[in-house]
Amino acid sequence: MKFKFLMYTGICAVLMVLFWALVNFYTNEQKQLKIPYYTSRVNAERYLKITPFALLNQNGKTINQNRIHSKITVIEFFFTTCKSICPIMNKHLKEVYQQLSDTSIHFLSFTVDPERDTPEQLQGYAKQLGVNESRWDFVTGSKSQLYALARHCFELDSNVVDNEHEDFIHTQQIVVLDRQGFVRGYFDGTNASAMDSLKQCVIQLLKL
Repeated sequence: MKFKFLMYTGICAVLMVLFWALVNFYTNEQKQLKIPYYTSRVNAERYLKITPFALLNQNGKTINQNRIHSKITVIEFFFTTCKSICPIMNKHLKEVYQQLSDTSIHFLSFTVDPERDTPEQLQGYAKQLGVNESRWDFVTGSKSQLYALARHCFELDSNVVDNEHEDFIHTQQIVVLDRQGFVRGYFDGTNASAMDSLKQCVIQLLKL
């Protein structure tokens, strides 16, 4: 009788230890997944989120916000003839693209120079970079819509000029969206350390 009591007591003790180990693991996991949301500088009650759009990718296909539905999305604004920050950004982004091959991750590169960056131009750029259209879209369209996304959706640039032809956005900031399209991070695309942080952000978002 005493032996049975000790056996049951031992089993209960082991189960309690396992239970608290699982609770502790879950709690720590949740702590690691605390990635911030970003609110608008103009309206602190509004969380920054992708807005509806209809633009052309490198194959001349119209894509919209449904293209990234339920995906973790990495977004940049660039132009193909850029010789300064853009090549560095896309070198770093390609490394992320290669290292994180999960199909739940999608890349969007919006041009800020749609007059020159036609679908044909973007297609050549994508081929030279060596990336697959199923995971990475290079996007062009109306300048007003592209710039509205950058400025009003992601608040990447606030320097607006009256003359549209002289208006130009040039930023090294890369944006990460969660599966619901909310902004969850800004990272300097020219900085290797910042890009390591971007990868960790994406990996954590995949767990949510």
